[in-house]
Amino acid sequence: MLKLLPASQKAVSQILGTLLIIGNMSPTDSKLRQQLVGVAEQRLNDQEHLVRSTCIQMIADLCPLNEVGGRTSDVQKLLGDLSQDQDPRVRTSAFLAMLNLHQRGMQLNMEVYERACHALSDDYEHVRLAAVKLVWVISHVYPEWPVAAPDKKEEIRLVDDGFAKICNALNDISMKVRAEAAGLLGSLHQVSTKFLEQTLDKKLMSNMRRKAAAHERQKEQFESGEWASGNKWASDAPQELLNAESMSIINGGACGAFVHGLEDEFLEVRMAAVDSLCELAFQNPDFALKSLDFLVDMLNDEVEDVRVNAIDSLCKMSTHIVLREDQLETVLAVLEDFASEIREGLRRLLGASRLGTSACVMMCIHHLLANLTRYPQDHLSVWQCMQKIGKNHSSLVLPLVPELLTSHPYFDSTEPNMDDPAYISTLILVFNAAISCPTMIPIFHDFTVNHYFYLRDSFPDLIPQISQLSGRKTMTQASTRQTLDAAVFLQQTFERLAAYNNTDACARRSLLELTIKDLQRIKEVDVKLSAKAQALSLYIEAQLLLQKALFSQQGVEGSDFTLQQNATTSSLTERVSYASQTLPSLTVLYKSLTNLYFTLRKEIVKGI
Repeated sequence: MLKLLPASQKAVSQILGTLLIIGNMSPTDSKLRQQLVGVAEQRLNDQEHLVRSTCIQMIADLCPLNEVGGRTSDVQKLLGDLSQDQDPRVRTSAFLAMLNLHQRGMQLNMEVYERACHALSDDYEHVRLAAVKLVWVISHVYPEWPVAAPDKKEEIRLVDDGFAKICNALNDISMKVRAEAAGLLGSLHQVSTKFLEQTLDKKLMSNMRRKAAAHERQKEQFESGEWASGNKWASDAPQELLNAESMSIINGGACGAFVHGLEDEFLEVRMAAVDSLCELAFQNPDFALKSLDFLVDMLNDEVEDVRVNAIDSLCKMSTHIVLREDQLETVLAVLEDFASEIREGLRRLLGASRLGTSACVMMCIHHLLANLTRYPQDHLSVWQCMQKIGKNHSSLVLPLVPELLTSHPYFDSTEPNMDDPAYISTLILVFNAAISCPTMIPIFHDFTVNHYFYLRDSFPDLIPQISQLSGRKTMTQASTRQTLDAAVFLQQTFERLAAYNNTDACARRSLLELTIKDLQRIKEVDVKLSAKAQALSLYIEAQLLLQKALFSQQGVEGSDFTLQQNATTSSLTERVSYASQTLPSLTVLYKSLTNLYFTLRKEIVKGI
């Protein structure tokens, strides 16, 4: 097979790529795959980098994983040697081949980790990118494996060492490497807390420095030759200058890794840093409290996608955090954003967050009401946010109820307008807080209770069921709030009709038209009396039409006579016209309708 390969290196690379495809299409033919691996191993010394890279890919894809006799370690050693190749593209292919072997299920050894750590300082971008991924993989495979710290005098866990090296990659000159490193940090959940906290501080913390024991310090003084007596100038000067890096158990470049990532000039790096910071904070409540300030600052990012991502991240870790007043000011300032997605996400954040004091709750209320005034189309979102704030902070809402409802211990308050969205927002917050805090219910005005039942029927998904208010009945003021019983009003209507006979024709017609409107209102208010009110209304309409017809025939109204255009009047007009043609005269018809009126009046009065 080797003799058939052409002299052109590009053609050889193409042929090897074709053989790789053939081998991947034959997963059960182990003999063919071994032959192809043998061909690839023989061409590893080729001068063309494309040929060597293709051969490395063939070995990673086609080599058997369950072969005994040390074949697995030989493949890893071979790829480890190729990772030192002079061509950076071949080195990249070697590290990617190791990642491919891991994905296929091969257990990578610790030599691979050492080579990957060494490659993190490679000059070629793609080599460093592959090395960062390989360090991340081995940190998951051997998290508790002890490795030497940078000072070489103590050991730390491999997951901590790998985390520090990936943090150091956030200072890489390449944006792709920084973005990849920032994205990989979030999945290292087993890292120690002190390493996590160091990523938020650019200065090396004291707990990250190696501390010498007392006997070690005495030994150093003894080996120095003499003790400082104070008689000689600078006799206690250090024998040698100590490097700060030699006294730390973490690389100095890893200090403040997330601070560097969140302040990066590229949004890809900032987005990945926000995601990783949120993931680690969700797994560690203590770290969540310390990282809160950094995520809140990201709400002021210049890119809208980064702000949205920061809002979503804060929502995810809301169970571990409590917003302070200074942090809340930064959060609420974003409510004025022009983008509706930002405003909607921020209201979700406020509804899911926990606030520290009643002043924070009042601050939220003021900003949400101002936001409602500025963006009235967001009223439903504001109401839902008020609902969640009231439900989650009932104890903090209690001292604010008198101010929110404008209650006074001695004077009555004016009933607010129920059409005001801001007043509805306040009631939604108070009623949801009253579920867990029944002591605020006695503070409610009578009209507040009435408004509760109205809003409960109008917005059942926003207003909860409060059992303490279900049996409470409020009495309205006598002169302004009482309503007349519909049956009594109907009886009074009959009495007014009798008094209309003593008025002139024009005034009587106007009064009858007003009576028809009153009867229509009774029909809408009281279902039991609707049939009687409708019958009386039809009779009065028929009487009006009959009088107009009589007066028109006698020339009283002349050409100004017009009929009403609604459906009921049209049908009555047709009946009156039909009766006018069949009866000898309109006078007989009027007398018949009058008899009908008195009969109907007796029936209605009897029913009342």
